[in-house]
Amino acid sequence: MSAASAGALTGIRVVDFSRILAGPFATQILGDLGAEIIKVEAPGGDDSRTYGGAGGGVRPVFASYNRNKKSVVLDLKSEEGRGIARQLVASADVLVHNYRSGVIDKLGLGYEELRASYPDLIYCEITGFGSHGPLKSKAAVDLIAQAYSGLLSFTGEPGRDPVRVPVSISDLTAGVYAALGVLAALLWRERGGTGQKIETSLLEALLSLISVNLTQAMLTGVPPQAMGTGNGMGQPNQVFRAQDGMVAVAAANDRMWTRFCRALKAEELADDERFAVLASRYENRGALTDEIGLRMKSVTVAEIVARCDEEGVVCAPVLDLGQVAQDEQVRTLKSIVKVRYAGHELPVVNNPLHLSSTEPAVLADPPALGEHTAEILDGLGYDAARVAQLRKAGVIA
Repeated sequence: MSAASAGALTGIRVVDFSRILAGPFATQILGDLGAEIIKVEAPGGDDSRTYGGAGGGVRPVFASYNRNKKSVVLDLKSEEGRGIARQLVASADVLVHNYRSGVIDKLGLGYEELRASYPDLIYCEITGFGSHGPLKSKAAVDLIAQAYSGLLSFTGEPGRDPVRVPVSISDLTAGVYAALGVLAALLWRERGGTGQKIETSLLEALLSLISVNLTQAMLTGVPPQAMGTGNGMGQPNQVFRAQDGMVAVAAANDRMWTRFCRALKAEELADDERFAVLASRYENRGALTDEIGLRMKSVTVAEIVARCDEEGVVCAPVLDLGQVAQDEQVRTLKSIVKVRYAGHELPVVNNPLHLSSTEPAVLADPPALGEHTAEILDGLGYDAARVAQLRKAGVIA
């Protein structure tokens, strides 16, 4: 493979014991960058293989987060299965898992045990609440992390129950942090360091995202309140309903506010003492929203977006996902790529990174369960007869 076609992580082997979302998202990022990802699955497979459904047996969750990987099925409850896992680790640069704290140690794959034999191994652990503290063994999924982090306490509309952020934001953010940690550890090792352990958690990932909200609450003693689509960083900064749809407007400072009033053909609002400066717009936010909302009803989304663009006001229409999939900007960025999975060609989201010399690439479709087991075992020195014996014994599949 030429330098021009090689990925940035070509030659790096990652053994991935994770499942469902946070870990698989992290390893998919690494795989897109050229690393070899060996996904170790239990005999029943990653749970995400059964999640969701788009008709015809298509499971978009697994397909969306498991490209550029090889699937190996191992029964880690068996002694032989754990032995094969150790051999895989011996061949690897990186190990990733998202077992609950303590579970991985029972499988003989804990960091302290492996570090003694493989000091150059980069070991990445993703948990729900971290590996220390009273909740270290507590299980978590995205909803639990959104609740415990405090994020749910200020989502939704004022006076109504909280609304979950409708993507698994804690898993995906933790996955990005995990991939970032692996890259940093690889660089450290390349510079003469050794392997090391990387830890992140769903809770910590969300705390990093709500940093300003938490800091403000600690400083003022006043928790953030639900604001719908509103934003505390400047006013107006939210979604408004036009004649034929919705539009997001972020006229967050006084200069932008004046330009927005021109775009809305409501210059009188710029001169209104209730709204003339940002401090007064904060103080009179309810009235501000009402006045803008009233005027928005007389224009179409296309009209107000065009006027805002002309005036230099930050704005965008609120698109549905069907519109996003057909959008010219999204297509120009090549944000949607096709993979084959379970006999279907599926559109999935591409890696958002652009590297001029080592562009991320989709080189392999999401694997069938156990598709590469024989191939990987052959690379570890197992002959066909031994592979057949292990398969018959249920150690592999």
